[in-house]
Amino acid sequence: MPPRLKPQGGSTATSGILIAVEGIDGSGLSTQARALARWLGHSGRPALLTKEPSSGPAGRLIRRSLRGHGAAAALSEPAMAALFAADRLDHLSRTVEPALAQGMVVISDRYLLSSFAYQSLAVDLDWLRHLNRRARRPDLTLLLEVPTAVSRSRRQARPGDERYEADDHLELVRERFVALGLLLRAELGVVAVDAQGPPDEVLARLKAAVVERLP
Repeated sequence: MPPRLKPQGGSTATSGILIAVEGIDGSGLSTQARALARWLGHSGRPALLTKEPSSGPAGRLIRRSLRGHGAAAALSEPAMAALFAADRLDHLSRTVEPALAQGMVVISDRYLLSSFAYQSLAVDLDWLRHLNRRARRPDLTLLLEVPTAVSRSRRQARPGDERYEADDHLELVRERFVALGLLLRAELGVVAVDAQGPPDEVLARLKAAVVERLP
């Protein structure tokens, strides 16, 4: 029987559900987000898998900056924060909200908690929250937790680090994810999940969190 999900945070009973999958690079975000979408689809619940940065204009500029391409590589942290917020609003209007209006479960590979964790190391958290005040809060945020050493081993096959992927920086980001996951638990519906071990085991933990939090 498909899981019966009930929207939170003021959403109507007929609207869809927004689930954010969060964590540091190398925590298995993309793998597990895809697996969750497949599970929901096989369970008979229409699901849309999406990602931030998005494929929109602001998202493409963010990706250029993350990869160190051209003038975008020199963007300051406040400018990056503003770009992420702009991309999020565009992403919501173009992709997320239409799917939610159709009653779908939208699974976003990164969302608000990633912005807060990565960018609050360089800019004020209250300013970040104000910048993102118009962005819909997720009904559930699944925070995949892994030690930095595990992240490093999973990233070794990738061709080079992006802007925020140096090990010393990632450890600071990991600590921010843990702290903000507790601080913003109610606002973002955060559930921390141990993401170590085989992918199937991690997926089982995520499915249990979905069913328990949104029965």
